[in-house]
Amino acid sequence: MNISIIGASHSRDIFDSKFIEEYKEYFRVRSYYSMTSMLSVMSRPIEYNFEKLIKSGMNDHQMEYWYYELEKPILKGLQSKMPDVLLMDFYADARYGARAYGSEYVVNRLFKLKEKEIIDWTKLGIVYSYEQNTNDFV
Repeated sequence: MNISIIGASHSRDIFDSKFIEEYKEYFRVRSYYSMTSMLSVMSRPIEYNFEKLIKSGMNDHQMEYWYYELEKPILKGLQSKMPDVLLMDFYADARYGARAYGSEYVVNRLFKLKEKEIIDWTKLGIVYSYEQNTNDFV
């Protein structure tokens, strides 16, 4: 069975042979997108400075994460992978929430981009989270 995952590492760990040796007998992970808000997944791409992202000094994993978060290719990726099952967890939504960015949304983990001039900080808007504005967020 082909699986795609949008969620935290906890959801991905189910399909890791370090934890469950025989998972490959039953499942194949087609794609994994980590720690994003579902509001962000459903948004259009965010304007950002790709060159500054590349030169930011982030490791490959962090750069890939922010590329997916800002470019938002997740839905197109799912369409091309055509998984049998889409496993979604909402850990990033529960932990970080989302933030308006112009007319779009991004996961509210932007402190990771602080002082890197990758995004336009003047476009940041309302934070949506369970703690700050539960009804609007839901």
